[in-house]
Amino acid sequence: MRRALRRRVRLIALGSLLGMAARLPAQTLTGRVVLSDSTTPVGGAIVVATTEDGQETRTLTSSSGHFLLRLPRSGPVTTSVLRIGFRPSTGPSVTLAASESRSITLVAQAQPVSLATVTVTGATSCRIRPDSGVAVARIWEEARKAMLAATLRSNAGALTATWMEYERRTDPTSRLVREQSVRVVQHPTQRVFQSLPADSLSRVGYVVQDARGLSYYAPDPDVLLSTAFTDDHCFRLTVAAGDSSTLIGVVFTPARRERGRYDIAGTAWIDRATAELRAVEFRYADLPGVNGPTPAGGRVEFERLASGEWFVSSWYAQLPVFTPAERPGAPGTAGRRVGATRPVLRAVHQSGGDVSRVMRGDTVLFARTLPAVRVQLVASDTVVPAGGARISLQGTNLAVASGSDGVVALGPVPAGEYAALLSHPALDSIDAPPITRTFRARRGDVLDTLVLPSLATVVRDVCPRVDSAAGSALLRGSVRDSTGSLTAGASVSVRYLRVDARTLNSGSIRWNEETRRTTSDARGRWRLCGVPRGTEIVIEAVSDRRETKASLRTRIDPARLAATVDLTLTADTARATPSDDTAAGGLRLLVTTADSTPIPEVTLDLADRRGQHTRTVVTDLLGAATLPVVERGPITIGARRIGFQAGRLSLTLDDSTRDVRIVLSPVAAPTLDTVRISAQRVASRFEGFESRRLNRTATATITRDEIDRRRPVHAWQLLTRLTSVRITASALGVYAASGRGDRPSLIEPGQACPMQIVVDGVRLSPADGSAVDLNQLPPPEAIHGIEVFAGAARVPLEFGGAGANTWCGVIAVWTR
Repeated sequence: MRRALRRRVRLIALGSLLGMAARLPAQTLTGRVVLSDSTTPVGGAIVVATTEDGQETRTLTSSSGHFLLRLPRSGPVTTSVLRIGFRPSTGPSVTLAASESRSITLVAQAQPVSLATVTVTGATSCRIRPDSGVAVARIWEEARKAMLAATLRSNAGALTATWMEYERRTDPTSRLVREQSVRVVQHPTQRVFQSLPADSLSRVGYVVQDARGLSYYAPDPDVLLSTAFTDDHCFRLTVAAGDSSTLIGVVFTPARRERGRYDIAGTAWIDRATAELRAVEFRYADLPGVNGPTPAGGRVEFERLASGEWFVSSWYAQLPVFTPAERPGAPGTAGRRVGATRPVLRAVHQSGGDVSRVMRGDTVLFARTLPAVRVQLVASDTVVPAGGARISLQGTNLAVASGSDGVVALGPVPAGEYAALLSHPALDSIDAPPITRTFRARRGDVLDTLVLPSLATVVRDVCPRVDSAAGSALLRGSVRDSTGSLTAGASVSVRYLRVDARTLNSGSIRWNEETRRTTSDARGRWRLCGVPRGTEIVIEAVSDRRETKASLRTRIDPARLAATVDLTLTADTARATPSDDTAAGGLRLLVTTADSTPIPEVTLDLADRRGQHTRTVVTDLLGAATLPVVERGPITIGARRIGFQAGRLSLTLDDSTRDVRIVLSPVAAPTLDTVRISAQRVASRFEGFESRRLNRTATATITRDEIDRRRPVHAWQLLTRLTSVRITASALGVYAASGRGDRPSLIEPGQACPMQIVVDGVRLSPADGSAVDLNQLPPPEAIHGIEVFAGAARVPLEFGGAGANTWCGVIAVWTR
């Protein structure tokens, strides 16, 4: 429902326009309001002058009780005084001649209005009037006094308000902020938003649908004070949940239902003890085309100054953002989506403001600290200290580094709940992901506490195989070429010898050679878990082009759980075959099950032609073990692992032997599947994929080795680390959009740009360019590789080249 995205709240900012003077009538009535002792002034009281035809002129008294009324015409007027929490006081009648000015003294009676004894019965009254005598009318009248005071100005001078305005989107629960924009505004005005006239809202409603979409109108104090509003609504009393002794509420609901007219319902909350209005909450009673409750509505809060004047201190209105529900198309429609009848709530759009200061001239009459996220970081060890951490709030541009005391303050921001990302140099050094927490922005100096994890905890989270008691560590680093540029897709291996613990007491210690492998990511970084500490290790890196190599020997400090090694590739033009141990006369052993599943931790014992034991190796996580140099001729290999049938195999090695595959079974003796490789060659249908990978044609390439290393549950998880792809997941599916920006369109700007999906050369994306659910991709174990082309300029001709619907990019998947 595209028009739903254009819904808007009509809150008309008054700004400095309210400070403009209107044409002043010639008759003026001045004076002072005092208590019955004729001395004590009454500030913030409402003085009302009523003409014979019922026209009212109102003003507020200053803190000294003085007032100034400018009357529209000459003649007799009656005067009265309204005070919140007290019954009205009647003043003298005055007859003013044309252009006459007169001064009077009004006495405010001290007869309090008691709300403490009001009983909530649930009875509903429609079209109430202040003089009706019922309890609901009495309480509504007190609320009207506060709202009326918020629309008036005293003769003490204009007020200047400073407030924070915001526009934001939250999740469907209206709780977690996803994105927002904020600005600070300062204007000489007592109110900061204005609605349509009450008569117009009574006629057309609060939700208006036209050719431009839907407009939502929020009620300002003038609307709530109007006769039209009381005529259109019914009223009853309620109490605040869990706080019935403090607040009492007047609930208003639409008195009439008309087709095509949408009204509001809500509650005005009044303090029982002081009869002061605290807030007005409202919601849209009906929404076009929507069934059931939705988070559409808002809240207006009121504050009273020490001078007795009232103003709107905080407000917001929120609207639901709907998109059409989708369901899978019929079989044979290539996964096309069709619209459902009921829209789906995707987010909530909020518009609002929060006043931080009110001044008259140079005098501050009201000030408060706006909400902010304040966090106290607590260190668990000295390796990850509280200082130097960086916290950023998602959906905002706020990011702050913590000081030595570990305190972080981000704000001011509108009140709400924010997802925060915490990074730390000590965690970045081992490529640990940022810590994600949710914090609430509050007023005051309330601190949330976040205990930073120790380095040992982070290492265990990153590498569950790292065991400090077993002497293993996390080894990470980067791969760069000779120019210093980070190299993605480089193959990194770590080899070392480990003592076979079973031979320690046999008098003949046996060493097992182990190899761990990985691939550098798109940022040129790599990471390996479970590397032994205090043992000499050999680290090698080979680029995808097989032209460069890096190699070094080192040891990890026994006292450290993590270490960093950066590798620089150098040219190795003499190497014509793959740059691994097998090219130097070595042998690669691969142990799998009959269905090609790798078997780790298989012990392989090698014996030469004379039957003499030469070496024992153990397969790594991928079921592989490498022997640097093996004598050609007959050899015997013994294979054993708990849960599988053990046995010995004999074979003859020649110069063409590079790989030996051993198949283990729980019930049968091991068998050989010897692969003799004299040159690297791939299946013909993958030649294009391999050629583009070597020539770096694609923006990013994901190989089978990376898939085996990451072991994702779903194929789309392989794309989440790519900056050129933006993955969005919902209850309806998972979709890939271009990370370069939104769809280029003058008609519908701001729309996501879906990437085209191709599997084995067949395009899955519909002709209309809509997104494909990535759950339709083959499972990870069935994929040979994935290519990502970020824009039309990179897309090969066989995938559409620069044709239609390729601007957003193409994701090509090749199955095994």
